[in-house]
Amino acid sequence: MTKVTLTEKEYEVMEILWKSEKPMLASEVTKKVSRASGNSTHHLLNRLMEKGVVKVAGNVKIVKAQSRLYAPAYTTAEYIAIQAGEIFKATTGKFDVKDMLACLVKKNKNKNDEIINEIKAFIDEYEKGIEQ
Repeated sequence: MTKVTLTEKEYEVMEILWKSEKPMLASEVTKKVSRASGNSTHHLLNRLMEKGVVKVAGNVKIVKAQSRLYAPAYTTAEYIAIQAGEIFKATTGKFDVKDMLACLVKKNKNKNDEIINEIKAFIDEYEKGIEQ
């Protein structure tokens, strides 16, 4: 996936899908989107599918018709990592992990120890996975 630009409404739909514990019907998404009709929600979901950030996760029978269930194609973390990687590549020509982590730590000073411990734990788990 390459960098995808989302409109404010598209991002709102993505947040709804990311927060949901299960795939959602378009009608369920419509109820949670501010100032949206069923038609506009369908349009947003179709655009998000074209952009590759939403997928059809199945179908369910509602009365006599089949309705699609929608889910994000990427977790929030995956989406952010992809976007950040593309931005770094566009501006510096490479993805700079050190700069990314430095910014994360600097912007969350009250959580430095927690972030550093998570990074260390990730490295340990990652190295164990490579060795196997």
